[in-house]
Amino acid sequence: MRNSTFWVMAGLAGAILGPAGAAILYFVPDPLGLAIVSGLICFFCFLALPWLVLPAAMVGGALAAVITGTQVAAGETWMVAATHIGAIAAGTAALTARRILGAPRRGRPVRTPADKPMLLLVIVVLIGALHGLAQDYRPADVLVAAYQVGIIPAYFFLATHTLTTPRRRAAAAITTVAGALALAAISLAGASTGADAEAGAGIGTARAGGTLSALALVVLAVVAARTSGWRRIGAAAGLVAFAADVVLSGTQAVWVSTVVALAVLLLWGSARLRVRLAVCALATVLLAAGAAVVSPELSGRMSTMTGELTQSAGAIGPGSAVGLRAFRESPIIGTGFGHSTTDNATPTFTPSSSGPVYSSFWTTLLANLGLLGLVALLWPLALAGRAGFRDRNGLPLAFAALACGFAIGGGLATPAGGHWELGLLPALTFLAVAAAPAQYLPRPRPEASPALQATTGRI
Repeated sequence: MRNSTFWVMAGLAGAILGPAGAAILYFVPDPLGLAIVSGLICFFCFLALPWLVLPAAMVGGALAAVITGTQVAAGETWMVAATHIGAIAAGTAALTARRILGAPRRGRPVRTPADKPMLLLVIVVLIGALHGLAQDYRPADVLVAAYQVGIIPAYFFLATHTLTTPRRRAAAAITTVAGALALAAISLAGASTGADAEAGAGIGTARAGGTLSALALVVLAVVAARTSGWRRIGAAAGLVAFAADVVLSGTQAVWVSTVVALAVLLLWGSARLRVRLAVCALATVLLAAGAAVVSPELSGRMSTMTGELTQSAGAIGPGSAVGLRAFRESPIIGTGFGHSTTDNATPTFTPSSSGPVYSSFWTTLLANLGLLGLVALLWPLALAGRAGFRDRNGLPLAFAALACGFAIGGGLATPAGGHWELGLLPALTFLAVAAAPAQYLPRPRPEASPALQATTGRI
């Protein structure tokens, strides 16, 4: 009865959405009206398909920017944050509504050893926000800084509460990879015609597409190493597209994260996985070389981006120095979210306002939350790494390797979208382990057959 009530109420709400959305667009000026209608559409989509929350948050904003031709300036971090916050808020509201309306359950939320540490991180984020408001920091600065850390447990719990069945996980993975392929194709098309990668992507920051490509690249490499035949050939073609998009992203943090993740796979993976990864890497290099020969513009663009690997980090050093000075003022609990300063004169930079988000994510964490915030974040990451590294040949190792890569890459950047990977990847590690727990337990000794026992005299 409760299930039928849910679908009846959901259908009625969906029928009302059309006229209500048209009225909002007519009477409420943009961009507020468009944001309200987009939120309502997301809410009802998530109400019916809760597994769509994370793909929409990761890929939806970037694809929407491509479709509308919107460019986000590097300093307009609030627009990127608003996209993530809106999707997460709509997803949380939809999950709550499903519970109240008695929606049919498709699996229970997955419980992990990192649940309590992530809840502790949520409490630390709230304390940091209250601390910042008590210090009379600007509320907008408090929100932007709290978002950088608060996005991590938000993605973690959304993953464990929406990806509760194999079918949901498969649907979310296919949707995410398809969106990442679309962004990579747009970026490569812009590069192959000689256009700027960012303009070709239409998302204002190449890191949005590059991050998704880095995630898909490492996971697809493991999947390709475990398949054969035409599936491996198709996976190799996907690896070429994702590898090229990672290079074209022009972001050192994405490059470093990808290289570290692949290095972890090669160092920790089984001998079988190493050999197959080497074969996939060789096929990827050959296909990439062929693509570069066919498109000289793409080859030139890749050469330009590769040359940036040897360039200095620019403002990372001076920006981190400012954040570390704030950390030294209050090393235990930090200065609270929203702290900023104008005392950052350096030999290469003129005095200007710095903070509350600094050049490095770890500097931002230490400056705002101190050692308390560092321990609260490293605890669940360590638990996920221990669970993932028990595997030597499958997806748990891939997700744990990516978590290591993005943790190290976080020292090079504080992206506008936040380091949501540090919440998503630990959750995916635990989900992958829970999906096949017998795979990671010691195998029992096989018992001899009755016929063999008779011949050997065993009873």
